[in-house]
Amino acid sequence: MKRTALLAALVLSPRPAAAAVARTVQIGIVQGASHLSLVADAPFFLVEPSGVRWELEPGREARVLPMNLQRIRFGPWKVAADSKLEPGAPGATVRVNGGRYTGSLIVRANNDGTLSLVNELAVEDYLKGVLAEEMEPNWPVEALKAQAVVARTYTYQNLDRFRTEGFDLGPDTRSQVYKGVGRESEAILKAVSSTRDEVLGFDGKLLSVYYHSCCGGHTTSPRSVWGKWIEVPRPLKGVKDRYCHASPYAKWTAYFSDADIMAAVTDQVLGAVSIDSLAVGKRDPAGFVEDFRVYAAGRSKIGAKDFRRRLGAQELKSLKILRIVRRSKGVEFIGSGLGHGVGLCQWGSRLQAEKGRKYEDILSYYFPGSVLSVVSDK
Repeated sequence: MKRTALLAALVLSPRPAAAAVARTVQIGIVQGASHLSLVADAPFFLVEPSGVRWELEPGREARVLPMNLQRIRFGPWKVAADSKLEPGAPGATVRVNGGRYTGSLIVRANNDGTLSLVNELAVEDYLKGVLAEEMEPNWPVEALKAQAVVARTYTYQNLDRFRTEGFDLGPDTRSQVYKGVGRESEAILKAVSSTRDEVLGFDGKLLSVYYHSCCGGHTTSPRSVWGKWIEVPRPLKGVKDRYCHASPYAKWTAYFSDADIMAAVTDQVLGAVSIDSLAVGKRDPAGFVEDFRVYAAGRSKIGAKDFRRRLGAQELKSLKILRIVRRSKGVEFIGSGLGHGVGLCQWGSRLQAEKGRKYEDILSYYFPGSVLSVVSDK
């Protein structure tokens, strides 16, 4: 796979890249809290914007409470909002809400009298925590490398996504799942370090990348998931996937009662007391359902994404619906795949890695025409 260098300003140049500066990302790990409890596992310093600093005692709980928009109470101190908790040594961590976090922590006071906590850390450290949540830590290292490159690309592409809320990315599926550090396997550490600074580019800039658990045999276009207005570059148009058949989600069934279905389509069948039938409507080229036909005192149409959201995305695992079967007092869906189906198929990546394919091959497979690049400084 061809490699070039890409940076912050997102200009491509030949690899190898110049030595990279430390790049950081801010993750909004807690939002709208009435209070916070933090325990440092090693020396940390609480630093106000003015530069005044205090040292936290390791192992001792520090309770944080809001006072007003300008001030907070942090343990025994009254300090300015936006004060930052900085590590006294590399790798030091702070425990918050059951998670351990490295880097710095910024405490912010909100207009509604609550607190937010932002974890600021190096992108490469952040990725270790992301991989531990977004892919199984014991999966083949080549699959983890592919995941690392895609997660890194997503991070740089989405910096400032939630800037109006005071951070770059969230800690959940709105962005990438991140619960701090501590679950990293040796394979994850190797995957992140051996692909350091590598991202995917296309047409001279970062590629907008996505990933999911299992595509069910064919990845789909972002337009099928997030709207027809989205520009779709060639690497994201979707590919046939002959590798994800080994996934436990390659075929599944989900049963919903008539009451569940009625609740999900109530806006479309006002006045109806029961549903006569439910059928697949339009599909996209990859086989994902775009809408369903509801028959209840006439025919109605409901968008597939809304329908899945209302029934529950954990239960209706994907919109690759193979068949709908009428059952006693309900409906059974027979489907394939797990997730939205765009970009990297994680289960397909796993099988490719198990068959000896390298991460460059995996990335080329799911993002054909993309360029493996590195973030460098110009």
